[in-house]
Amino acid sequence: MIALLKFIDWLMILPKNLSSSYYETLHQIKEEKKMKMMTTFELFAKEKGRDEGIIMGKIEALKEMFQKRYLPKKQFEQMLKPLQMELARLT
Repeated sequence: MIALLKFIDWLMILPKNLSSSYYETLHQIKEEKKMKMMTTFELFAKEKGRDEGIIMGKIEALKEMFQKRYLPKKQFEQMLKPLQMELARLT
């Protein structure tokens, strides 16, 4: 967006009274858009990473519960397997 605005600025010459208004508006847009726009691919990757992180957190919590002997081995394995399968599906 900024590149487009720079290109437009380069193409046109404004009268002084409109030029100051243009630059004030441009500055306002820059401030509002400090966070860059994300592409669909970037949004998908961010969501996938978040989902992977959630599953990995659950796996780590299960491992800790097993190590502290809060879960019997069979129950730990039964709970772990679907999480590992889901993580494999995401990666």
